[in-house]
Amino acid sequence: MFHKKETFPEEGEVVLCTVKKILPNSVFVTLDEYKDREGIIHISEIAPGRIRTIRDFVTEGKKIVCKILRLNKERNQLDLSLRRVTVSMQIAKRTEIKLEQKAEKLLGFVAQQNKITGEEVYKQVGEKLVKAFGSLNAAFNEVFQHGEKVLTNVGIDSSLAKKLTELIQTRMKPAEVEVTTIINLKSRASNGIEVIKQAIKKTKEYAKTKKYYPVFKYLGAPRYRMSLKAADYKGGDAVLREVGEFLMKTIEKEGGEGSMEKQ
Repeated sequence: MFHKKETFPEEGEVVLCTVKKILPNSVFVTLDEYKDREGIIHISEIAPGRIRTIRDFVTEGKKIVCKILRLNKERNQLDLSLRRVTVSMQIAKRTEIKLEQKAEKLLGFVAQQNKITGEEVYKQVGEKLVKAFGSLNAAFNEVFQHGEKVLTNVGIDSSLAKKLTELIQTRMKPAEVEVTTIINLKSRASNGIEVIKQAIKKTKEYAKTKKYYPVFKYLGAPRYRMSLKAADYKGGDAVLREVGEFLMKTIEKEGGEGSMEKQ
């Protein structure tokens, strides 16, 4: 990826990493999306159960999706986990990276048209969009739906904004990642099933006002899966938490119980 974030990732964030070094009890990785950031995965966080050799699971140079467990900014220390990343989280993250790479290519076309370097166009356009929307892909999805004003509103030159908008609207299709979480809903009331249904209905109505469209699937009492589409994993995960918290408060008001399982 062309752009490297200079900040620290957040605890709980899912990141793409490259295996750098393997020791008997740990793995050192570099974070692909962050500049000069490295992390360590203890053997206990490689996979569930007993591990005879770490090399059964990872090799030097391999791309892996990890979760940030702990962050110590003073020591520049990041503890990560491989085993706590679900298959759906892996798919969502890798899809997000591919979409971001496609968005970067569109910026490259703009650079060619204006006879400037990729570094220059990223400084003039890319940095502003990442700061405002979190990622290029998320920004380009907004441009696709709302037009040139999305770019000019964050201070991008009108000439560049016009050319980029034309490229986005002719070459890009809104692509999304799917994020999911498991929720537990209970009610001991005589009409408990109806209480849960109404809580989910109210949550969908609330989400719609924010232009979120979560989908709920019953997995067997008391578990439900909640999923939704988003421009990127991080943004989608934040929306899941917001919608989930509303659902928890809603069912508790009716005397029920709710919780979200950690992903």
